[in-house]
Amino acid sequence: MEPANNAKFSVDLTKRQMEQLDAKIAQQRKQIGEFQRMDNVALLLKRQQAFQKMQEMRTRLRARLAAAQQQLSQASVDERSLEDVERNCPM
Repeated sequence: MEPANNAKFSVDLTKRQMEQLDAKIAQQRKQIGEFQRMDNVALLLKRQQAFQKMQEMRTRLRARLAAAQQQLSQASVDERSLEDVERNCPM
């Protein structure tokens, strides 16, 4: 069950990372709004750049999550197939 456990760990870890990043993105949006109201162009530009990098990271995490979920799905199928073979083959 090792490959499936490793794949599940990767899925869970990536989901947690996405949740944390989503919280940071929400914080950035809030700060961008505050700097827009204050008309603070310098800080607004920095926050927008940080926001853009976070959006790019989220895109990469989404791809990593899809890959991890695919790996988990494949590992689970492979292990079930192996268990069926072991159960159905007389030794």
